[in-house]
Amino acid sequence: MQEEGPRIAVELRAPNPELTRAWLDSGEVDFRLAWIHDPRPESRFARLPEDRLVCLVREGHPIVGERLRLDDFFELPHVRPAAAVKTRSLQADGGTLSLEQYLGVSYRMRDKGARYASRRIRIAMLAQSMLTIPDLVAGSDAIATIPERLARGVGDHLSLRIMRPPIALPPLRGALYWHERSNADPRHRWFRRLLLDVARGLTNCP
Repeated sequence: MQEEGPRIAVELRAPNPELTRAWLDSGEVDFRLAWIHDPRPESRFARLPEDRLVCLVREGHPIVGERLRLDDFFELPHVRPAAAVKTRSLQADGGTLSLEQYLGVSYRMRDKGARYASRRIRIAMLAQSMLTIPDLVAGSDAIATIPERLARGVGDHLSLRIMRPPIALPPLRGALYWHERSNADPRHRWFRRLLLDVARGLTNCP
């Protein structure tokens, strides 16, 4: 932005699934960054580079050894972003989530599905921002499952270990969404191209 549009001011809003569509429809926001879902006819979208989920554990964790075991994943407390969890469902289920609820997507469990279907994940903390999760993990015995690119940016700084999940998790497929009315606007198109160019450049990051 400093190079391409130094006079532009950008407002970033925290995820709010209940309001985001209304903001987009009214023109209050120009773009939405989200996981891929079934877009409505009035929405346009462009796919973003895929990412994968990894687990974060603090250095010196008293339970987790060289690898994260399946039982550790289900029995240790987890930190999740608040926007990814329906609080009423969490309260109704005693502070636990099924694997499908935890991921926020339909999880096809293949050959090991029956083994995971009855297991619950305990949610110890809900964070208002994904960016605060590494700090919460670094100061506790909780673990978290977050996108790898985010984890790589903070792991060394906070003495965190980035670990492979003990089960196969689906890839993260995101998209940039905008309203149909903005599609032909030249300013919108310019900024849209800028965002997509930057996002696609992330595929070259470790």
